[in-house]
Amino acid sequence: MRVLLVISLFFILANIRSIEAKINLDALRKATKGFKNGCIKATDVTEELVDGARRGEFPPDPNLMCYFNCISQKVKLVKNGKISADASIAQAHALVEESLAIQMINAINACAYTTEQEDPCKAAYDYSKCYWDYDSNLWFFP
Repeated sequence: MRVLLVISLFFILANIRSIEAKINLDALRKATKGFKNGCIKATDVTEELVDGARRGEFPPDPNLMCYFNCISQKVKLVKNGKISADASIAQAHALVEESLAIQMINAINACAYTTEQEDPCKAAYDYSKCYWDYDSNLWFFP
């Protein structure tokens, strides 16, 4: 009887360790919200421009561009100083539920071409705008 109990306990613990807690889009939005004020201060962008982006308004403002770069760095979408589709895909796999990750990866792949620019702020801006245009329902930047 004890052997059966020990074996059962072993399998339960093994299964608990393999469970991954992944988040949904609402939780991702809440998790990134804390980066907003710091990136606004770091880039001198106005809150109106940032809030406008959440409505699909992307004026070519240099401070807004750098805001997107700041947020991208905070959520670890940047590798070697540039927006990275590979880093973005890795974050999607690591953080969000599988069905959401698939949708996000489709957007990431569709927008990967925008990251090949020298100016990291412009690349982050173009990538963010492309991501919004691809599927605004997936938008999670604060």
